[in-house]
Amino acid sequence: EIVKLTLDPSGASSYNVSYKQYKTGTNPGSVSAPKPVADRPELKKGIVVFIKNGCGKCTYAINYLKDKSIPFTEINISKTEEDENYFWKVLKDAGFTGSSVQTPVIMIDGKVNYDMDIRSFMASIK
Repeated sequence: EIVKLTLDPSGASSYNVSYKQYKTGTNPGSVSAPKPVADRPELKKGIVVFIKNGCGKCTYAINYLKDKSIPFTEINISKTEEDENYFWKVLKDAGFTGSSVQTPVIMIDGKVNYDMDIRSFMASIK
């Protein structure tokens, strides 16, 4: 990761932070081409919750489903590149055109739900 700090020229103590993450290929300094992402048709039925480490809303969603004994599949996109790539494929296939999204992303019978009020959304799941 490359981090760039830009200090306020007036000498004030505020600052901005921006970063860009690059994945390197076999040659140092090169950016790798995206790998093909396998479709997972078995995940098009039922509830799939895409989470990442350290996400409070993700914990809430998972605990809600467990407390209500609602069956679901959990995919932690922080654990493997394959799961992260599948996550982005699912979003793209659903028409998502942005470059970032908050987790959790919840897919119900193939319908992708993101950027929602998590408490209201979870209450609507039966």
